[in-house]
Amino acid sequence: MRKRILVLLFCASMLLCIPQAGATASLRGDADCDGSVTAADASLVMRYAVRLATLSSEGMQNADANLDDSVDASDAAVILRHLVKLVDIAQLTPMPSMTATPKPTATPAPTPTATPVIDAALLEQIRIGCSKAGWDDYAEDIALFIQSMPEDDPYRKILLAGATHMGMSYGTGAGQLDCSGFVRTVYRDDCKYTKEYPYKNSDGTITWFKQNRPERIHDVTMSGSSFDTSKWKSGYVLAYTDSSGKGNHLSIYLGRIDGIDFVMESATSVDGVCIRSLWSTEKWQLKYYINPLD
Repeated sequence: MRKRILVLLFCASMLLCIPQAGATASLRGDADCDGSVTAADASLVMRYAVRLATLSSEGMQNADANLDDSVDASDAAVILRHLVKLVDIAQLTPMPSMTATPKPTATPAPTPTATPVIDAALLEQIRIGCSKAGWDDYAEDIALFIQSMPEDDPYRKILLAGATHMGMSYGTGAGQLDCSGFVRTVYRDDCKYTKEYPYKNSDGTITWFKQNRPERIHDVTMSGSSFDTSKWKSGYVLAYTDSSGKGNHLSIYLGRIDGIDFVMESATSVDGVCIRSLWSTEKWQLKYYINPLD
């Protein structure tokens, strides 16, 4: 009898060592819980930080990449740095604030020349978009420009949402965005604006606004040899046409920064979502600007 009890106890202990079916180990940085850490996880964390997305309970645990017991833009920055091999998420340890009480220090008085603090995760996303199109030197200024917009400005929300998609490849498949798909995703899916507007394709968008909201679509005018952008707001939609007048491209106006007009867009020429200077060609003519929210 005693031998039988010992055998049963041994078998029970062995069963406890076998992983339960369907159980999955948490993976730090895997915010979308798909089993891998990718740029999509950083994008999801960034959207969560600006209240554009939600996370599952497991996603919340995985998303805390810097182990500070919170999920915010700094975690997205850590994930991005991990992807470009600047840090190894698996080797990170809890933030010092969790293990020791820091000594109190005097808070320095603000000075007029103090350098603004740039949101690390936003800057990483902007750098990805600028690098894709060769405008790396302007990433910090662009990030500060977006941060400086009033928090209650709906177009600020548009640009923040647009930044979360930087680097995605061009196309219409899973994990891809074409030009109108990028505008639609930012305005309708991320920010829940303009649900009645099409954005299905460039020509359909132009036609719809002309027929249904003519007061919101305007001809682009020139000022000398340059475009007159004085009436444009950051976040406006720009529409392009071919030589026959048929719409063939959409982008989002970012703003005038350091004397240069920048746009956010998904472009075939750089194979994806990027930030670059305003442009126009004979085949892709900038013809209209659209103010969807005002």
